[in-house]
Amino acid sequence: MSEIRIRTTGPDEEFPPIFDLLSDRRRLRLLAHLSCQSGRPVDFDALVDVVAAAEPSADRESLAISIAHVHLPKLEAAGLIEYDSALGEVHWLGSPVEIEFDLDPR
Repeated sequence: MSEIRIRTTGPDEEFPPIFDLLSDRRRLRLLAHLSCQSGRPVDFDALVDVVAAAEPSADRESLAISIAHVHLPKLEAAGLIEYDSALGEVHWLGSPVEIEFDLDPR
């Protein structure tokens, strides 16, 4: 069973945007992986691997397109990550909302 615990460390008005970000399972997996990297840049292909491992029947190219053009831009617009598409690196910037992830492998 998946479990997500959310505790705000910022103003209450920061809750609605985070709920939108957490409403998608792929973004949850990306956030969970990125938040554990201790500020180290994460290779884009490694992120695709994380999502692909959880969705083995999904087409890898479609996953990569979805991550690059939908999910990373949303996370970047929220100020949680910085995505350098030229280098293929994603940097976790942190969050004003503390989120704990325990996602099952589905």
